[in-house]
Amino acid sequence: PRSTLFPYTTLFRSNGNFRLLFVQAALKKLTDKITYRQGETILGKNLAKISVPEQFRYLDAKDAEIVLSSIWGNPKSDDTLGALVPAGFDPLGEETWLVVITYRDEGYVKDDDAAKIDYAKMLTEMQASTRETNQERVKEGYDSVELVGWAKPPRYDAATHKIYWAKELKFNHSKENTLNYNIRVLGRGGYLELNAVASMSQLALVETATPTILSMVNFQEGQRYADYKPSTDKTATYGLAALVAGGVAAKVGLF
Repeated sequence: PRSTLFPYTTLFRSNGNFRLLFVQAALKKLTDKITYRQGETILGKNLAKISVPEQFRYLDAKDAEIVLSSIWGNPKSDDTLGALVPAGFDPLGEETWLVVITYRDEGYVKDDDAAKIDYAKMLTEMQASTRETNQERVKEGYDSVELVGWAKPPRYDAATHKIYWAKELKFNHSKENTLNYNIRVLGRGGYLELNAVASMSQLALVETATPTILSMVNFQEGQRYADYKPSTDKTATYGLAALVAGGVAAKVGLF
């Protein structure tokens, strides 16, 4: 993987247990830099608000990147607004999971196609798209990935304008399949992406936490879905179906 830990992992493979201790010490230094936040936090320039309850913690963009890139070895991203983690989160733990938060200012996404979407057909198309990206992924040094199927088919809440679904992913060298649990919060000028990354064995845990996560994140007044002004505001060139199907290659590259 491309990460700041790559030289350490190489040494570990060459020289055994002594180097393992060196890797652990380096990782511990990184984890000690992380600040865990609770209460209310504003995302962006008064874009949205997160109200973090007792059972969760918030990592700002800097701390989220420490976990995602420096510790977990994912490619770096300038788009991350932060992350939500369960209380007691351990970046080095085997059973840990988190929710990455980003924002896409692609315009107001119309939801008038919500009842017409064929999610079975969409899955087939997404699986083909994922297979097509594997050659490039391998060339860049990452594992190939297979989109196994829906772990949970998409569900849309028309009252809150939030849609969520889960994908099961199989990475080439991973013993356990990965859960990619997706939440989208629609707003006036775009949407918030909340992507929970965990193992498939944690599906029930993430699913149980989803109602709380959905209630925690909301656009600020003036940025809400209901604040959209057709005469002046930008409208996205796609609807809910494309929102769910689009970007699968980029997302599995991150996680």
